Amino acid sequence: MKTKNNTKFIASFLLTLFMCIVGLNVQTFADDALPAEYSVQQNDSLYKIAKSQLGDGNRWAEILELNRETIKNPSLIYVGQILKLPGGNNTVALDMPAPVSSETNALDTTEPAQQTELTEQQEADIYAQQLYDKASKNEPQISALLKSMESYKAHLVGFENRLKSVESTSRKILLDAHDMEISVEEASKHIRDSLRYTYTIEDSDYVSTVKFISDALIASGYTYISFKNYWKNKTTDYQGINTFLQDKDGLIFELQFHTPSSFDTKEEKTHKYYEIIRSETASEAEKEEATKKQAELFALVPVPEGVESLEY
Repeated sequence: MKTKNNTKFIASFLLTLFMCIVGLNVQTFADDALPAEYSVQQNDSLYKIAKSQLGDGNRWAEILELNRETIKNPSLIYVGQILKLPGGNNTVALDMPAPVSSETNALDTTEPAQQTELTEQQEADIYAQQLYDKASKNEPQISALLKSMESYKAHLVGFENRLKSVESTSRKILLDAHDMEISVEEASKHIRDSLRYTYTIEDSDYVSTVKFISDALIASGYTYISFKNYWKNKTTDYQGINTFLQDKDGLIFELQFHTPSSFDTKEEKTHKYYEIIRSETASEAEKEEATKKQAELFALVPVPEGVESLEY
């Protein structure tokens, strides 16, 4: 009798062990069989993706951890974005908190904030980040060339701010979209100063030095796509030369040429008026007065001799 019971116990144990092994293998296979990548669809959120692709919405944090390089904010994912998923060759180790029910999961209850129907601000942030990343990649080579042409005659000012911040670019994208009554995407295509530089050159050397720097840039493979000489119009509310150049990779960046006086007027004396002119909240009367004050101050800036003939 005892032997019979022992046999039943051993059989039961072996069956249980077999089922555990089979279950483990099935789970391992299921994890390995998960797609390594997922393309974000309309109305997706990290929670919904985790629920549909991994079977558990609470695993959204694993997806976030695997995609830290491309997801800066878990609420900002967009249609067509490719995300890596746990499983296959992708693994993630997290010190995860105890799972919570979908009724209390933060990303589940705030799911509308993660929809791919982005707000204007979220869309502008995405385009601004893309512009910043592209400028950052090409900046070292451009900066090295411009720094090599500094001398006692020409100084790069504001060099530490040559890369425009994502926040500043995003604001400009939104402002341009509203001013020109175009989409945020279209407005982002008008941004050409994600990378910007300014030389200040003494009045007596201004013309010859601008020519020297410009010729050197062209010889190095850069192309002027815009060269605006505001000195030609002495009644304008701005003085200086503003240019845009394109490098061999297609990156467009801004380069300004100023005298010490025109730069000081631009940065110190008229900046507050410029902000009013560009403001979305200032009245038309306030903008008119700011434009008038700005023009009066720039009219006091000495004009370098022979500058009217400068063009490229």
